[in-house]
Amino acid sequence: ILKLITKHFYLHSLIPNDSNEYFLTDEIWIISVKEMYDFYIKYDLRNIWAYMWMNWYQKDHWILWARAANSDELCLFKTTMLIESHWKVVKQDFLPKFFRPRLDLMVFIIINRLLP
Repeated sequence: ILKLITKHFYLHSLIPNDSNEYFLTDEIWIISVKEMYDFYIKYDLRNIWAYMWMNWYQKDHWILWARAANSDELCLFKTTMLIESHWKVVKQDFLPKFFRPRLDLMVFIIINRLLP
């Protein structure tokens, strides 16, 4: 349950999903609600679903905690964490022997290895 809530928290209309698709705020809310509902029905957790719906997933409550509720901007702190995490992976995967790689090397790696 916590993994699903965390996943729904991080969804945002400015960040594509794994299939490189962008969703509107309302679409993200509908997808999140449907995913939670299906999970609770599958495992026969109707009482927990009732609690989650009444306190977390109704639109009035969802906009208070979900990042996607504000579709025009991203939280600066979470965005910085995403970028730092991305660069950490790039450095570990492609630049393990370089302490301070040159900019041209970084651009080359991004263009040739990271972009589809």
